[in-house]
Amino acid sequence: MRDRKALLRLAFESTEHAQPPEHFNGSLTKLLQGVKQIGGQGVVAKRLDSRYEPRQRSESWSKMRINIGQEFVIGGFTLGSNGIDVLVVVYYKGRTLIYASRSTQLMTWAALFSEG
Repeated sequence: MRDRKALLRLAFESTEHAQPPEHFNGSLTKLLQGVKQIGGQGVVAKRLDSRYEPRQRSESWSKMRINIGQEFVIGGFTLGSNGIDVLVVVYYKGRTLIYASRSTQLMTWAALFSEG
């Protein structure tokens, strides 16, 4: 990881929109407070002494979510005469989808795609 970061800094020009990642060597508590303060969702980190492992999730990576909200996904829908009639909202609990709600207060396709 250390060698790849050095090569990246040589090949990558920083802009206001993207910068090569820097190694953070400080208090995790302060880092998480800073990320939360700017409205970030969390931190993804990799051990500095780790190796590049293409297409693999290894134990070298760590992901920490800061927000404590629940993520919901559209689990299904039914079509009505004017577009989508009902959305089924679900969430993941581990690898299982759990029913959360259904919504019938939806816009029609015509209203969704009309201009004005």
